[in-house]
This record gives sequence, structure tokens and C-alpha cells, in this order.
Amino acid sequence: MAEPPVKIHSVAEAYLLLMVTPCTACGKGPLEAGGHEAIDLDGGAGRKMQAVCKACGQAQEFVFDLGYMDAADAADAAGLPRINGSDEPSLAIDVAQWLMLFEGIVRAADQQGDPGESRRLGYEAAQCLEEALKFYPPGDGEWPEESAFFHDWTLARFREHRHIFARTRLIELRRKLPTLTQMEQHLLGQAALEPRKRHWWRFWR
Repeated sequence: MAEPPVKIHSVAEAYLLLMVTPCTACGKGPLEAGGHEAIDLDGGAGRKMQAVCKACGQAQEFVFDLGYMDAADAADAAGLPRINGSDEPSLAIDVAQWLMLFEGIVRAADQQGDPGESRRLGYEAAQCLEEALKFYPPGDGEWPEESAFFHDWTLARFREHRHIFARTRLIELRRKLPTLTQMEQHLLGQAALEPRKRHWWRFWR
């Protein structure tokens, strides 16, 4: 049976999904986007994309449902890689995967010699942390529900390393970062001084 289309809120979310999806053949990765085409999904907009595992070369196909995408993202109007402008948790990437993305992107930012690129990565990492926090129940509950984990391996990670998922830990990590508004102001000022280019998060434009 074919997998159902993956519902995404932005092209950036599809890009990040590739970063945390293990290869179906070797279990490693990362996956790299290849060819893609627009498709119709029962009258709605969709996108079929081929991805290739950089570790073993295995091809993997993704079908994305674009019905949840923000109009600004679809129109390429925002100019910055907003992952999910709604309060709704991701339907493609679970809470454990968002934390993995946050940690990996922070490491990449720390190793980056270009201050502008480091700021861009910091903005991306901060959004990943906020996406993770959307999975926590209203109020002061310390832990996400098990339904916040979409895969057996991410649920196992939660059960084995529960302390990593404490809400107070995530809030403290977020507190140490500038606000998204502050980051956006820096990035927009930086973009005004640079030549217009095709950005990474528009990888199927």
C-alpha cells in the first residue's frame, strides 16, 4: 500500500524532513532531494519528489500535500524560511526529530566561519525548537504525549532519554536565544546588502 501524502506547512519543512528521515535501505542518510514534479491530489496541489541517500545511493520517493502551506510561502513572498506560521504542530516531523534538528543545526552554526550564515542557521534552529514545543499539552505539563512521536525509533528515544524532552529544558534553551523577530530583523538587513539568490529553502522552486 502506498504511503499517504505528507502534509507540510512550507517547503522548508519538506527540506528539514529529508534531514531526519533514515534511508529505507541502509537506515542512514542523509537524504538529498532530486527530481520533482507537480501533481494533483484529488483536486489539491501536491508535489512528488525523488530523494537519494548520500550514504548508499538508494532512491526514495516522497509525495507532499501542499494544502497546509501558508499563502506567503506558496507565493515566495516572505523572504525568510518560516517553517510553520500556524500554532498547529507539524504533521510531518515529530517532537524528537525537531530536537534532533535543533541540536544538529546549532552545531553547524557553531562551526560556521561566516557570521551571516551562522545567524541564518541560528534562526532555523530557534524555529525547530519552537516547533518541538508545539507538541506539549496546554498548561505546565512537563512531557509530551506519546502521540507526539510518529515512529517507533523516536518513541524509543523518548523512553530511553526522557530527560531530554523536559519542557523546562526546552524553554531554558529557547530563553538563551534572541527572539524570532530580532533574528528576522538581522537577516533582512543582511539580505538587503547581498545580491538576490535562490535560497536553500526554495529547493523545488
